[in-house]
Amino acid sequence: MLKYIPIINFILMNLTMRNLILLLFIFLNLILNASNDEISEDKAALELTKKMIKKIKSYNTFKYTLTKLERIEGKMVKEKLSAKIQARPLNVYFRQAIPVDGREVLYKTGQNNGKALINPAEFPWVNVNLNPQGGLMRKDQHHSLFAFDFNYLISFLEFLLNKYESKAHEMVEILEDVTWDGRTCYHIEMQNPNFNHITYTVKEGENLISIAKKLRINEYMILDLNNNIDSYTDISAGQIIKVPNDYAKKMSLYLDKEYLLPVLVKVYDNKGLYEHFEYVDLKVNPEIKAEEFTQDYKEYGF
Repeated sequence: MLKYIPIINFILMNLTMRNLILLLFIFLNLILNASNDEISEDKAALELTKKMIKKIKSYNTFKYTLTKLERIEGKMVKEKLSAKIQARPLNVYFRQAIPVDGREVLYKTGQNNGKALINPAEFPWVNVNLNPQGGLMRKDQHHSLFAFDFNYLISFLEFLLNKYESKAHEMVEILEDVTWDGRTCYHIEMQNPNFNHITYTVKEGENLISIAKKLRINEYMILDLNNNIDSYTDISAGQIIKVPNDYAKKMSLYLDKEYLLPVLVKVYDNKGLYEHFEYVDLKVNPEIKAEEFTQDYKEYGF
């Protein structure tokens, strides 16, 4: 609206009262139209986000190269890997390039007693079976391997929009289109003014993972907020801990226009950038043979 003020000041000096009334009528219409445009843009951003969430749930297999940065003890830790994912049931294979080139992880729902098979590609140079939620696999990681399915990360955004349903259209904005990995993308940004840290009293039988799942937040963020807690199970009933009330203060997504999949995701908390995910060489619903989720597959090094 401010852009109209110089024009109006000029006209006011040169018009009669009758014309002035007409001008005020026109100006009021401009204000109302601008307000309606803003509402329409807000609704469009929210509808696009909902459409993305629905579309992601329709896909079942993915192949991609992922580069991620996660803030661990104040520093951004980098990992790069190539992954094959089946969402239903969840089957995961990935080969790491950074920090350990050649490290492989294989997880198949209902197999191996629920453990992941690891080729460490370093000492002790033998395959090991590890709990996906255990301390060894979660070291310097915000998320477990269950987060490799796109549905996992997007579920947090969906929860926030449902939680703040009456204000959701004000939280999401569409910015200028961008190009990422040769793909034309929408740029969606979610701002959450409600983000804060609160206290939580631990219930009997809970650990940080179960608390995070219940509150729809990230368990590593709880660990990071409480210096007196050393692991995801290092709590007891009645203990008062700090937790974030929401998953993120801000989320920025590059949304591929063809598949409506997020190919770049940035998540922020009150300290700044919390985690950053980049997806390239993305293939959606590719054929992945059953043997590609077995340790004997010819291309693997287990």
